[in-house]
Amino acid sequence: MQDYLFLGIDPGWKNLGWGLVDIDGKYVRSGTLNPSTFPLGGTPLALLEELDQEQNYIKGVSMERYVVYQGKYNADSEHILLVTGSLQYMTKSDLEAPLDMYKAIDWKTPLAKHIHITTGQENPSNRLDKEFSMFAAEVLTGNRFKVDHEADACCLAWLACQRWKRSNPKR
Repeated sequence: MQDYLFLGIDPGWKNLGWGLVDIDGKYVRSGTLNPSTFPLGGTPLALLEELDQEQNYIKGVSMERYVVYQGKYNADSEHILLVTGSLQYMTKSDLEAPLDMYKAIDWKTPLAKHIHITTGQENPSNRLDKEFSMFAAEVLTGNRFKVDHEADACCLAWLACQRWKRSNPKR
């Protein structure tokens, strides 16, 4: 078991991706949950159950923020916000790990630049879409993903790892 793990969460109402990476940013494991199948407040409990063996080793968490597009809420907006809020509480109370929240545009754009600068590879898409998410997660973690929600979560976990390493250079 790694002594330092980092969690990424890509919240959604039907598809919530989560991913763990180690101190080197390499893939440990990941999964998806469907929050709409749990009672109110049940998503954090389900995620903690998934992370049972790793909870005590998580040193940082990154989660994507929900953003209202074009000023319009949809049918799932409130549910996603409730899930996100309950996960924020979980990271503080149960994991006791620092949490960073990011809008997709605020983490995907710098990540695309980082990948290009460090590897010479360019975004295979002309947007920051699912194709980019799958590409970026594979480049960063060394793992191939079938679901973009897991890929995004693992990219976010990688960001949590990088932030922790900057804050703890002598680990």
